[in-house]
Amino acid sequence: MAKVSLSIKSLNSTDFNEDKVQKLESNDIPFEINDEKIYLISKGTVDVQSRTYNKPYSKFCMQIADSAKEASISMGEGGLDGEKLAILFQVFGWDLEFEIELSCGGEYESGTLITDEDPDTYEMIWVFSVEDSSSQEEDEDLQENLFQEFEGWDTDNSSARLVIVSLKKNIKNLDEEELLDYYGLTDGDDGEIQSYMYSDSIEGLTSSQELGSDVFKNEITSAKDFFDKFLKFNFDHLWFIDNDGLKFISEIGDEDISLVEKNYSMFEYAIVCEVCHIE
Repeated sequence: MAKVSLSIKSLNSTDFNEDKVQKLESNDIPFEINDEKIYLISKGTVDVQSRTYNKPYSKFCMQIADSAKEASISMGEGGLDGEKLAILFQVFGWDLEFEIELSCGGEYESGTLITDEDPDTYEMIWVFSVEDSSSQEEDEDLQENLFQEFEGWDTDNSSARLVIVSLKKNIKNLDEEELLDYYGLTDGDDGEIQSYMYSDSIEGLTSSQELGSDVFKNEITSAKDFFDKFLKFNFDHLWFIDNDGLKFISEIGDEDISLVEKNYSMFEYAIVCEVCHIE
């Protein structure tokens, strides 16, 4: 049975209070304390996989996702029980909200999960709003404008430093032979791809244990900061992986910042590497 991957961001926080902390701890509800605030689950996005309980929030996140009855993909845990939901209301208020992305094999679904009042019973219920297909089409149009033809590379150079970005669902789909071919090189003959040894020094990139040590979660907050950081390390090219494979965006330092900013939400994960010409 294929595993389901879940990315979930809790948009719920409250002012720090010892009583609230004790209530959450006594009910095994995960949280993070940051800047005198209590964040449900975590301040940022977290990633879990079905039937994998290696993180303290794993099962809780799966149950939140399974509370979205309208979702077509399930984590297999069942929805959050009523007692824990009541605690969440007490600590974080009635209006809970989560951003959710689910993927399994070739299937993908994303949307927003909120609590709302049932107009018939006046009880609080979960409501899942799937991402609108028209907005997906607009994103596809923006992507097409973002990409350009790669004009090649001087193979007299010894290496090119690359950052390759994508949505989480595509980041492991890098075809190294395809990438080397763009640079006029052949794997195992005159070319190879190496991990960039100073990747951990690039502020805002967090190594992803789930997806592998060579994959980084992009937590750089803006396109301008993104390019500034990679310019400092003399990176050459920016690539994107979509459903159809590799797409070239730009030389780093020669990008259209405004266009990249419109598409920056798609820069969820990154592979930082070097294409090397072997003599």
